Amino acid sequence: MSSKNQNKVSIRPKKGYPSYIKLGSHILPVNYYMSEQEAIAITKDRELFKEGQLYGAFISYPHPMIIIDGRFESNPNHPTMTLLHESIEAINELYGLELTEQDIRCLELALFGLLKDNKAFFNALKKAIES
Repeated sequence: MSSKNQNKVSIRPKKGYPSYIKLGSHILPVNYYMSEQEAIAITKDRELFKEGQLYGAFISYPHPMIIIDGRFESNPNHPTMTLLHESIEAINELYGLELTEQDIRCLELALFGLLKDNKAFFNALKKAIES
């Protein structure tokens, strides 16, 4: 096997979850990893876990992407809430909003709750998006 094939990372989309999101003119791949080594291979960032475990991350350089820890599927809200959080992180960075991590966590919880706890609003929003 050539060294070129040995460095190849298989990126597995998770069933029922998006493989990318669009933010304005940006298309961000969403990669789900099953080990720290796989996340490092995907992002090419050896320092990714230097501060400890991650549920997910928005990576802006060299190519914008979102990575999500795929090992937390037993909590049905984890992948979606993490994707929402990392999407807000991406919006923050790509649009220069200068939100703090606390601001982003607050928005994640508030938006998730707004959509989850208000089915009529969620359905109206979905209908408007689909029209």
